[in-house]
Amino acid sequence: MKIICSMFLLVAGLHAPPAGTTVLDDIRESLQRANVNDVSNYFAVNLEAEIHGMTPGRISAAQVEEQLGSFLTEYPPKNVAIRHRGPDSEKTYGVYSYESRNGTVFRITVYLHNSGEGWRIHELKVEKS
Repeated sequence: MKIICSMFLLVAGLHAPPAGTTVLDDIRESLQRANVNDVSNYFAVNLEAEIHGMTPGRISAAQVEEQLGSFLTEYPPKNVAIRHRGPDSEKTYGVYSYESRNGTVFRITVYLHNSGEGWRIHELKVEKS
């Protein structure tokens, strides 16, 4: 029984931010490191995505991961800051200022829902400021 409980706690914590941070802080740090894999851990199975230069729509997490990866490669981060954050409840949002190394500034908005599986991004927007 202890093994089952331990495994449940391990699995439940896979998509939880590190102690002392929020999910929005974790996403900011992942964007700052251009780590699309860490950001994609929070993706819902399908999500609304509108990423600069890409066709917007409801697409799979794998497609969003690919598009976000292409964006981060084309516009590597120089500085990422949280500008606005929603309440810490079942649903929240974060608005980030994303400055690329070439000086182009973007606004990244994420809308999240805290499901039984942890926080999931159900909408992601990346737009030029």
